[in-house]
Amino acid sequence: PGATVAAVGDIDETLYGIVPFITGRPVLHLTVPEVAARKPAYVLVQDKAGGKSAAVPGPSYERVREQRFGPGRYVAVWRLVDAHESATR
Repeated sequence: PGATVAAVGDIDETLYGIVPFITGRPVLHLTVPEVAARKPAYVLVQDKAGGKSAAVPGPSYERVREQRFGPGRYVAVWRLVDAHESATR
């Protein structure tokens, strides 16, 4: 509780309201280069074009889950994969 939720993409007032309400954690809007520099364990990605222009946090991340809502909202959760885990796959 209290730790931030890293998020990239089309972050809006809905995400800024729902994520803290559900998780008790504030949203920290980052760019993809900022994600690469900070390396948060998880990244929330939101896109309002149905996933067509969704950001990818980088090669060190794998998508855990994605969901589409309504005609255009797309949300995905990505997690950081360490180099050892990645090499053993």
